[in-house]
Amino acid sequence: MKLNYLPILAILLIGVVFVSGCVSEESPTKATTPTQPSETPETTPPTTQSTTPTELNLNIGETAKTSKIEVTVFSAQKTKSYDYYSDIFKETMTEEAKPGKIFILVDAEIKNVGSNSVFVGSSEFSITDSEGYKYDPALYYGDDGLEMFKELYQNQKMRGKILFEVPENAQDLKLQYNFGNLFIGTKLASWSIE
Repeated sequence: MKLNYLPILAILLIGVVFVSGCVSEESPTKATTPTQPSETPETTPPTTQSTTPTELNLNIGETAKTSKIEVTVFSAQKTKSYDYYSDIFKETMTEEAKPGKIFILVDAEIKNVGSNSVFVGSSEFSITDSEGYKYDPALYYGDDGLEMFKELYQNQKMRGKILFEVPENAQDLKLQYNFGNLFIGTKLASWSIE
């Protein structure tokens, strides 16, 4: 049986082009004041892609922004457990970290400040440690979780919790949000976790 790969390649190419239009080519900057939507788009000079990721270092409570989105991290709490309400059991439940691990529960907000819709969510967050290990979001059972992937239109925002499980002895933890994509490389904003 002969397989025709042309339709599969066409769909894959369309998907890649679609995803590349969902993110910004610019590096994030620290927001110094609350922004108001402007009627004139911001312009930036063309950038050259480097092999090392661009990284903006921030403190908890500060905002990283591009001309399309703003990301604010309000808190990052280390805990051995958290409580949530179970709709199935109709009671409050407790989720505990595995032995030798702790949870980091992050409260963050993403806002679309651009003129076009954007696809954003908790999947762009990660945590790194001093040894270079990367930790992706874990399953969070609370009803106040940040959605994994959502389309936001101009001036819309979403806020919620993101859960990570990391080793208890992990040092120099940094929460990171990746503003980049497959074509333009990594563009990171980092918040130090105390």
